[in-house]
Amino acid sequence: KTNQRLKWLEERLRSDDESARLLALRCLWKALKTREFRSDYNFDFGARKRDSGWWPTDEEREEWYVKFIGLSVKVVRESLPVAPGIKDILARRFRDIWAFSINIEGVKVGLSSAVRAVLESGCEDGWKDGWIAIRETIRLDGGKMGEKDREVLQELEVLVRPKEVLSLLRIFLFDNHCGMAFSEGDDSSGWDRDTDKMAKELCQELAKSEDLLPEAARLMTGDEEGRLLLDADVLGKNLAMHVTSMDRCWEILLEGFEYRPEYERDSWALRGYLEGVLERDVELLNRLLDEASRRPSLIRRVPLFHACMLLD
Repeated sequence: KTNQRLKWLEERLRSDDESARLLALRCLWKALKTREFRSDYNFDFGARKRDSGWWPTDEEREEWYVKFIGLSVKVVRESLPVAPGIKDILARRFRDIWAFSINIEGVKVGLSSAVRAVLESGCEDGWKDGWIAIRETIRLDGGKMGEKDREVLQELEVLVRPKEVLSLLRIFLFDNHCGMAFSEGDDSSGWDRDTDKMAKELCQELAKSEDLLPEAARLMTGDEEGRLLLDADVLGKNLAMHVTSMDRCWEILLEGFEYRPEYERDSWALRGYLEGVLERDVELLNRLLDEASRRPSLIRRVPLFHACMLLD
């Protein structure tokens, strides 16, 4: 049964027909499902009681996941057009598969190989989605797994972790990880504190590298889908607390802000930045607010800036 489905799926993953490839990706997503198997209907037929039919043994279940993960690795290594979609599926299914495979060594080995294959396939700076998935698995399930399994995950996490500050900034702003990606503890009560700590570290790095600030400014001030507004606010404040020239950095932020069309702009990072300026130089803050009230791109946002300020 497994080999038959595997052959059908591989043929469609390699198809020249885009619709066939998209169908294959949906099938792979379902093939790597590990929980919540149920039906809305029973299997009775008249007076005859019936169950769901075939039920796999532990060996058959292991064979299923090992082979479908193996197919994923094979396609990723060959850099086929569906490879990005497979990487996304592996990241989104990672935690569930790892939890399923706690007592199944073959599946864990296959999943570890998949992580390494993705990294070797040409990721620009680590494997962002995989790193978040591994971090979440460690934070949410680490306490229930053995020391050996936790060590394997920690090694994989280090392997795929993005290193560049702009890569980490994108994760901080755009990925819905609820603080888990940057948390060092299992208790969710500390996630906000760890997120603030990461914001501070990111801004310290940005303050040292002014050549990165224009791109960082565009990321922080764009109203893009998935961006976390309060995180932008925290970043803005921390940036003001660490840059050498607050005046110059404000101009860079405004250039990034005005780089986009009006409907794609977001001012939360600017608000946070001014809040940081308030703590360092009240006179400069008042001057920046006065200038903002005369700048066409900022006029309608001045009330937002004033709402969190103590003005003299």
